[in-house]
Amino acid sequence: MAENKKENSLNLGLYIFLFTLILLSIANAVFGVYDVLTVLSFNASFFATAVLAILDIAWYLGYILLTAYTAYSIYKFRPNAIPLAQAFLAVVLAQGLVLLAIGLMYGELVNAQAIMPIALPIAYSAIWLAYLAKSGTVKANFPKEKRELHNRDKLFALALIAIYVSMTYLLFFFASEEQANIEPTYANCVKYYGAEECNQQVYNWCMEDFDDAEFCAEYKSCLDTFKDDEYCTTEYFGVTE
Repeated sequence: MAENKKENSLNLGLYIFLFTLILLSIANAVFGVYDVLTVLSFNASFFATAVLAILDIAWYLGYILLTAYTAYSIYKFRPNAIPLAQAFLAVVLAQGLVLLAIGLMYGELVNAQAIMPIALPIAYSAIWLAYLAKSGTVKANFPKEKRELHNRDKLFALALIAIYVSMTYLLFFFASEEQANIEPTYANCVKYYGAEECNQQVYNWCMEDFDDAEFCAEYKSCLDTFKDDEYCTTEYFGVTE
């Protein structure tokens, strides 16, 4: 009995993995609501908005169900536990790779803030896939000859990847279309790209036109402080004129 109990016990690594699955479920529940509300705010046709919202809801519900099912299977030492965990991690890896591909396509990989959502899922999946493959405890508790991944599990994971690819591409496409139709004002630049990036663009424009580092730095400093282009333009360009 003692030997059997020892064999069917989770080690610290698997408990940490289960904990991360719980955290991912909670995080996706929260972000899912935010993403759906963001989709509904797009200035797109009713059909496009409806399709995006349905894909968004399907992705987050599917993701939460897969994480919960994976955690339950590991906790209960089911034969499909490790293959299911690997399928889940393949979904996470695909998530990062899709973001990487679309980021490269649309030129979005411009700073750490844009890279982190790509790097995190790729690193997470790589670390845990390596752990599941190398851990002695995993091999002892889930012998390879007894592992089995059901066809429904494969189809579910593949469907999630397909949903994510479609959803993410459409989200980037409609977001880009929406931004392309927005009046190119300083306020809109700050709204969509942030004050820091917009102020740097203004500084670059100033240097191209005036080639005066001190003047352009002071103008940018005014924008950094007040975030009001009308006030700063009056203060600086009004004086120079």
